[in-house]
Amino acid sequence: MKKNTNVSIRLIESAYKSKFKYLFSCAYLITGNERAAESILMKEMLSHPMPEEKDFEAILENIKYNSIKSVSKEDAALFSFSGDMTGITSPLSEWILTLDEKKARTIVLRYALDLSVKEISAVTGDSAEKIKAILERAKVRAFSQSKDHKGRKSSISLIRKAASEVIESACFPPDFNALLRSIERIIEDKNASSQRSFSVKPVISWLITGILMVFITLVIWMSVVLIDYLRVPKNVTGNTASVYNQSPTNTEG
Repeated sequence: MKKNTNVSIRLIESAYKSKFKYLFSCAYLITGNERAAESILMKEMLSHPMPEEKDFEAILENIKYNSIKSVSKEDAALFSFSGDMTGITSPLSEWILTLDEKKARTIVLRYALDLSVKEISAVTGDSAEKIKAILERAKVRAFSQSKDHKGRKSSISLIRKAASEVIESACFPPDFNALLRSIERIIEDKNASSQRSFSVKPVISWLITGILMVFITLVIWMSVVLIDYLRVPKNVTGNTASVYNQSPTNTEG
């Protein structure tokens, strides 16, 4: 999945519009904090503004990973399902939402988002034993509601479907257009910063080059002066000595 830069905000809108609610809800289910979920989703959209359909699986994995890293005990305690419940249709989904929110959240984290027991424990603060008991109860309930009673595999499939349906009721996502405007401002600021950096770099380069040229010229000039300085005393001393050492010329005939 390639990272793209200098893209139109409309291309980002087109890529994420149909996936936005689901991705945000997944981040919220893990973080328990709408602002944190929004921040995580924005960073992912900025990193991968024009993903292809096949890229969204990796994007969701990034969102889950970053969401788990940002979980706090305070957010875990304040989590609540606060979305639109009118989309809930299956009896098993309705049953999940009759549980207390921590149990319902545990089931959705496991069977819709595929978090491990260890990861769920980090998110909810519950022990591994308690989490396993909740998940086992969900499987038993799914088996009891399975029409074909084909066993455990059918029950897991049923509970996964119900848990995925519950995601739609996790929360009310922020306004998508407002989020896009925030992303657009960030992109504009980055572009402006890049342009400033680009315009300053040549000046700095020319300045450094000029300083080096002056330094090199100065070194050459000083070298010439030093050579002349060293030569002159030797010549003068030599000439003087030769004059004094000459014998008087015999002019007598």
